[in-house]
Amino acid sequence: MDFGMELPSTEAAYDSAQAALPAAKRDGRIKHFIAKKSIRINNKYDNRSSEFKEDFTEKFLHSLPKLMFVSLPFVALFLSLLYSFLLMLVQRSQNLLLIAAGLQNPLPTM
Repeated sequence: MDFGMELPSTEAAYDSAQAALPAAKRDGRIKHFIAKKSIRINNKYDNRSSEFKEDFTEKFLHSLPKLMFVSLPFVALFLSLLYSFLLMLVQRSQNLLLIAAGLQNPLPTM
């Protein structure tokens, strides 16, 4: 599999190539992690992309319930913040309309 990077065939070759470079030109932590993972995947599935796709799909679908369970509180927090923001906008627009009409604000602010 080609992930858009020219990589050696083994992790040891990648490590030695990185060690030969000056510190400023070496891959960062994220790129280093991705490169090593890509080398492992390339070695495991050696030109069998259909098997890779099947395994990836199976692992993704197997971990989907965990992903939903973990992300649910974040979605709830986002919706709560969105609701509060929209409620604040509605109250401000009502206040502006009442001020423009010359009336006092009958709505209590939160």
